[in-house]
Amino acid sequence: MIFLYVLVIFSLLVSIINVFLLIHFVKTLNNSEVKNVNESISEEGNLFLARFQKITSSRLRALDNKIELVDELLKDLDEAYSKTFSLLTDLENKINEYKKTSTQKKEEKQKIQEKIDDLKILNQKVEEQNQDSNAGMRVYELSKELGISSRELIDFVNENIGINIENHLEKLTFKEIDSIKEKFIVENSKDVNNSKVQHNSLQSNYDNKEKILELYKQGMTPQEIGKELKIGVGEIMLVLSLFANQGK
Repeated sequence: MIFLYVLVIFSLLVSIINVFLLIHFVKTLNNSEVKNVNESISEEGNLFLARFQKITSSRLRALDNKIELVDELLKDLDEAYSKTFSLLTDLENKINEYKKTSTQKKEEKQKIQEKIDDLKILNQKVEEQNQDSNAGMRVYELSKELGISSRELIDFVNENIGINIENHLEKLTFKEIDSIKEKFIVENSKDVNNSKVQHNSLQSNYDNKEKILELYKQGMTPQEIGKELKIGVGEIMLVLSLFANQGK
């Protein structure tokens, strides 16, 4: 019995020792695994930190480059703003100058228009005066100057000039008077038969032009001058048409 008790006690002691050994083994095993895990964790952490530092440094360099680009863009924007401001200032000055010049041009245009209107009014007055002065002489006055009757002058004009005159009170324009005198001189010059006689007659009239002009100034008609100097009326009219204005 005692042996059995001793054996039981011994087995219990062995069991307790085994339990303690097992616990110690488990503890040592856990410590080694923890160390391995810690080492692996530290290695992975170091790798992660290295990668993070590498990525961060590259990102920081890229960010620095972007910041430099932004600084350059800001400088360019400042320069562009200053140039734009100067251009706007110049444009505003030019607009003000254009307004001034446009105002001056408008005033000048108004003055020119006023002058044009004044010239138009003056031209109208001149035309009215010309219209009033176109009828320079009546038929009977011209007939006295030519030394013929009013009836003879009316017939002569209607037949040779183509102007329709009905009575001796109608007024003739200066152009009509000139054409009538010219035609009258030509018709009266036909009385000269040849060029020699015509030359002598013209030379004689030229020699007597002072007398013709003097008598004409005294108020004598071409017919009266012809009777006085015994020369043709047409030749007297020719001398008067050539030298009357010069004599005056």
